[in-house]
Order: sequence, then C-alpha cells, then structure tokens
Amino acid sequence: MGLCIGTVQFGMDYGVQGGKRPPLEDSLAMLDYATQNGVDAIDTAAAYGTAEEVVGEFLARRTLPRESLQVISKFGTKIFEGADAAAYPAHLRSAAETSLRRLRTDYLDAYICHDPVAAGNPAIIGAMAALKSAGLARHVGFSVYETSEAMACIPPETVDFVQAPFSILDQRMKTGGFLSAAAARGIDVHTRSAFVQGLMLMPLDAIPERLAATRPFVAELEAACVAHGITRRTLAIAYVRSQPQISHIVFGVDNIGQLKEIVHDFGEDVPAGMIEEIAARFTDIDQSIFMPNKWRK
Repeated sequence: MGLCIGTVQFGMDYGVQGGKRPPLEDSLAMLDYATQNGVDAIDTAAAYGTAEEVVGEFLARRTLPRESLQVISKFGTKIFEGADAAAYPAHLRSAAETSLRRLRTDYLDAYICHDPVAAGNPAIIGAMAALKSAGLARHVGFSVYETSEAMACIPPETVDFVQAPFSILDQRMKTGGFLSAAAARGIDVHTRSAFVQGLMLMPLDAIPERLAATRPFVAELEAACVAHGITRRTLAIAYVRSQPQISHIVFGVDNIGQLKEIVHDFGEDVPAGMIEEIAARFTDIDQSIFMPNKWRK
C-alpha cells in the first residue's frame, strides 16, 4: 500500500477546521517533500480551484521521473450537458486535454468522474474507453460516496479505478462487499477520508457545536488510543493500511508539519489485535457522523 497526497487544500480553502490555502511555494515544498519521502501518487481535480495548476508547476520543477508518480485527476458530468451520447468522447477528451495542459504532462495515470451518481453510466464509460485507447489516461473510473455507487463500477470492464471513502468510522466499503469485489476484478482502489476531514484528529473541545453528535465517537477513539499508547492519527492510518484490497490512502495536509507526521505514522504499527477490536467497536455508525455532506451547516 502507498500514500497519495490530495491537493484540494492547495487550490482552495477546505476542511472542517476552516483550513486556508497555503502559499504556492509552501504547496510546492510539500509536494516535493512528499514525493521524496515515499508518497508516489498525487490526487487532484478540475474542481479544486487552482490545484491542477499547482501540481503542474510541481511537475515542471520535479526532481524525480514522471514515471515514478501516479497523477490522478477528475472531471464532472457538466462537461456533457446538452450533448448527445455520441459526442461524449469528444467532450471528455477536451476536458482531459485541458487538465493535461494545466498539469503540464501528456498523460494521466487515472482520470475519474467526480460525480458518483454517474457510476456505471454506459455513455460515460464508453467515452472513458475511447480516452484510454487514445493514451491520455492509463486508468479510468469513478469517485464515489455510497456502496451502491461503488458496486455499480464492478461490471463494466473499462472501469479499473475507484476512489471511495473509508475509515474507522466509515467501514461501508468493506462490510458492503465492495473491497472484496474490486479485488476480484482487479480494480485499483484508492480510499480517502481516513481522518474524516480532520474530525478524527481534533481535540474534543475544538469540535464545533454543529458537530456535537460526533464527540462521543471521537472521545471513544481517543480513550482506546490512550489505553494502547498510540495516537489517533497512527490508528486511523493503520486501520486503512490493514485492508489489503486498498492500494493507496489519499490524504490532505495544510502544512509541512502535518505531512511529516503522516509520512512518519504510515510506517508505524499498532498493538496486536487492535485493528480487529476497533473494527468491531465502530461498525454500523450512522452516516450523519462521518459524511461531511450530511453535517449541519
């Protein structure tokens, strides 16, 4: 398993704690540190403000071969509005070429649809197949939220990449059978939200009142970590790392200190039996606890 650095924070303000976009040179320094210290994938999207341009500047300055990195970007279904299905390949190619210009590279390791409701859409999958044939993307697929959306990606042979949420608090992709089904089909699975947008790492008294319902779960997680002498961050990473069907953990950072901590903790182990204990304790949690789009504004 590897680490994939997310770049939404480099292109726009983002996160439950109201994180601010860092200066360009800080973002580039983080990308450089990450890729020089074992992070072999970069996740971005056209919708992430100026993130593709930031990654493009990094790739232009890079000190390691392009082939040693996976670069993943995403597109939205608005690019198809008003078009017949027959025109989808041309629209998708145009969107991909725009992203490639911003990224200053001539291919994407994966190009995925940012709108999960489109998962399994045959017209979009057909356009993806044409893009792969043209060599602009080596893998294609979908970014999803729900298990049903992830499972819709299993039948189409063209789909070979899925990004999905997965964490201690959100085990749906495992319990719902997607991880095992994806492994059987050879789909590359990247998972995000290991820290639930930073919620799982926040001090209890810093959790905003609108998220008060999450405090008991974070408090229970903290108690378990204190009992075993580890940090919540170490446990959150180790839990995802324990799933062999997942190839990369996608994570975001606001500063280089956070990045160094995550890179360090990725190599840390947790006490024997703790993964199983935690999995059992945090199964079947209501989605309003761990899905940001269901949090009160």
